Amino acid sequence: MSAQVDTTTTVSAPPMKTAPREAASRPLQMAIVKRVIGWARPWWPVLVLSLVLGIVATLLDLQIPVLIGHAMDAGIEAGNLGTLKITAMLIAAVVFATYLCRAAGGYLMRYTMEKTFVLVRQQVFDKLQVADMAYFDRTPVGWLIARGHRDLMVLVNFVISTLGTVVGGVTTFIGVAVLLLARDWEVFAVVLVAAPGIWWASWKYRRKGRPAWRRVRRDISRLTASVAEMASGVRVVQAFTREDANLGQYDELNLVNARSYMRTARYDAWYWMMVEGMATLAAGAVLALACWKVARGQMKVGELMVCWLLVGRFFAPIEQMTHMYGHLLQAMAAGERVFGLLDRPVRIADAPEAVDLGLIEGRVRFENVWFEYEPGRPVLKDISFEVAPGQTLALVGHTGCGKTTIVSLVNRFYDVTGGRILIDGVDVRQVTSASLHRQTGLILQENFLFNGTLMENLKHAKPDISDDEAIAMCEVLGCHRIFERLVAGYETQVGERGENLSAGQRQLVSIARAMIASPRLLMLDEATSSVDTQTELAIQYALERLIEKRTSFVVAHRLSTVRRADLILVMEQGRIIERGSHADLLEMGGVYAGLHEEFMRVQDED
Repeated sequence: MSAQVDTTTTVSAPPMKTAPREAASRPLQMAIVKRVIGWARPWWPVLVLSLVLGIVATLLDLQIPVLIGHAMDAGIEAGNLGTLKITAMLIAAVVFATYLCRAAGGYLMRYTMEKTFVLVRQQVFDKLQVADMAYFDRTPVGWLIARGHRDLMVLVNFVISTLGTVVGGVTTFIGVAVLLLARDWEVFAVVLVAAPGIWWASWKYRRKGRPAWRRVRRDISRLTASVAEMASGVRVVQAFTREDANLGQYDELNLVNARSYMRTARYDAWYWMMVEGMATLAAGAVLALACWKVARGQMKVGELMVCWLLVGRFFAPIEQMTHMYGHLLQAMAAGERVFGLLDRPVRIADAPEAVDLGLIEGRVRFENVWFEYEPGRPVLKDISFEVAPGQTLALVGHTGCGKTTIVSLVNRFYDVTGGRILIDGVDVRQVTSASLHRQTGLILQENFLFNGTLMENLKHAKPDISDDEAIAMCEVLGCHRIFERLVAGYETQVGERGENLSAGQRQLVSIARAMIASPRLLMLDEATSSVDTQTELAIQYALERLIEKRTSFVVAHRLSTVRRADLILVMEQGRIIERGSHADLLEMGGVYAGLHEEFMRVQDED
């Protein structure tokens, strides 16, 4: 009833959405790494083979400096052209084999990452589908989108690719250490002098970089949420000319994000400079020592070249890991968020002793039900009523009085705080959610449609039904001709959220979708949007056919719906203040009679 809208004294709504806070953590969390590697277990042989190929490529690469030194000493210096030719061919063969192993190992590593990524995306998607409504009430859409795609990609790609980098780096360190010690321990000792300085730079960077990258992830989530909100409400934005104001808010978020990124860039630049500088100083010291030894006849020129090239390879993994450190911080922050989502307990879960709800008659009973979205703020207070099978219950009251909350509780989107809800004498908490939802139909005020054809949306709850059966249902509801007149009939693309259809057409699709699902219990939150007279009549006729012989809960906005209801509950501030039939409530002369009188006055004015 339009007379009941926007005269609220209390609002029974879920709390405002805010992104979950992130706890401080260590830069490298082995628990996260182990879990990601565990995801890759089905492709473990492929991953191991890629690592083995990486080790082989590293060992082959370490032979190149040795062969170059041999070519200089045994070939050039000795004037032996044959040795020089053979060594050159060996170098070419080793280089080719090295790149071949790296290419094959890289491909297998990528294969493992993509397979793992597919598996984990499915897990996250499945987790979101079974999450309780309270979670979605509190969590911004942008935060969920970032977790389901960007963070997963960062985490999986980094952890698995880092395995190859770490294995290759360790192999390089050990190989270079063995080769240098076999030639000259003094040269190796000079190389190790740089280690304390590099460790200090890493420690310093870790302290500054970790919180900086966490701020970046937070700012990205805010940006994503802002874009998602704008895209969802673009019609409202344009209707109220909010483009400039929204752009200003987005610019502010964008600048905050840019400043966060530049902070990490400064830390990265400083860290890179320190590590590169120390590595260069160590390499210069090695070169000076080797030249001094060559001048004193303690080392050949070829050996000098071997040492010089090996030192470069010794610091290459350090430089690689230096470059990856920022990505490590990103990956660990992403891991915290992803696993925070995956490990979140499902609050509306089936009880261990839950049973399947058999075919029901449709008797619904509320016994002293209390409910609160937030502790200490009840939105339903001691609600008790009973609806017999096949009856229609109309919920009437000012906005925010708890009408939609009652519908949500029957579907068990939330659990009651106190009291209980019985369907055919069985507590809804003692049956499986799947068996309950198979017998309930839901028509929301927003009329949510999925991107796809009209027929796909009609068959969403019952995909195994034939097209002819679905069309027959639409004929019963009286909306077949309306659907048939669309551009491509039942194959019309409805667009995202049904944007290619009018408000009335979306309502009819939602009604037909519920009819095809054949529910025993029907929950209807009537749309308040205005439609043309012909479509309004079609909607009324379809609703009459749908409600027929079904236990129905209707959050009523149309007087015609309320008049037909077997029982009307008038609610105020979470309590039932009046109950009865349309005639009984008019005779009572209370709140309902006042709402009815106001509605009739508005109708007369129109």
